[in-house]
Amino acid sequence: MSGGPTSRDPSAAGPVGGLKLRRSQRLSKANDFRAILRGKLSKPAGPLVVYARASEAGSHRIGLSVGRRVGNAVVRNRVKRLLREAFRHVQHTMPRTRAGLALDLVITVRPHTMLERVEYERLLLQAGAKLVSEIDRRVARSEGRDG
Repeated sequence: MSGGPTSRDPSAAGPVGGLKLRRSQRLSKANDFRAILRGKLSKPAGPLVVYARASEAGSHRIGLSVGRRVGNAVVRNRVKRLLREAFRHVQHTMPRTRAGLALDLVITVRPHTMLERVEYERLLLQAGAKLVSEIDRRVARSEGRDG
């Protein structure tokens, strides 16, 4: 009756309608987290510590670990929502390895004053670029030893 867009109206999605974060892009299994953390490849980015490994999944995937020291449940869930939203916005601009592989990321959050989404986006891109260059460097070094 108001004439405005409804939740069923596809045009209500706006310009970010193509930026979806599918369930397949989330890491939820403990074995996935363990494998990434065991890889010992991490880079700090502000209040975040981002762990990564190359993945043949086709698209970047994310897992979050926000401990109680960050705040109460409301604060922790807000931080997780902001990080998922930031990842959703930068997933297509995140760098890939030289081999074209995507990254599986586990992000641990240290206690901090909550940031804006765009700041989390900047931190994710910064950490992603450092991690990709480190993965490429390790691959080149291991290929040098093998051949």
